[in-house]
Amino acid sequence: MEMNNSKLYNIIFPLWTLIFFPPYIFLVLIGNLIIDALVIFLTTYFNRIKLSRKELKTIIIRAWAFGFGADLIGVFLLFLLSTTFKFNGYNAFESLEAAFSFIASVILAGMLIAFFNYRQCRKFMDGKIARKVGIAMGIITAPWMFFIPTHY
Repeated sequence: MEMNNSKLYNIIFPLWTLIFFPPYIFLVLIGNLIIDALVIFLTTYFNRIKLSRKELKTIIIRAWAFGFGADLIGVFLLFLLSTTFKFNGYNAFESLEAAFSFIASVILAGMLIAFFNYRQCRKFMDGKIARKVGIAMGIITAPWMFFIPTHY
């Protein structure tokens, strides 16, 4: 009797999901988590804010999740603007309309990130420091990668 050595990857992880989640998505998720953690940790460290591990972990995980939400809102705005003004939504440098739309999308996402981080950090620290964390997160973790042209 002969054994078949084929692997059934699609039972564990359906292959069609690769359309929506490219293979490198896990690297992106981990990379974003590391960047968010560094920004929050360094901002609180340099402002001499003492947080418990649990508090720090809570802030980082919430910031990470909301950062993706804010990025998706930016993508949605970009999609709406690209369909309204009829430009290629994959290249910020195609036209003046595209450039302004990309800038507006990144600014909106950055402002949402800053606002959320300020709001959530107020529960754990002084409002002045929470504002610094929010601003640092909004500026550093805004979706700057939107400006890299793709070929679609």
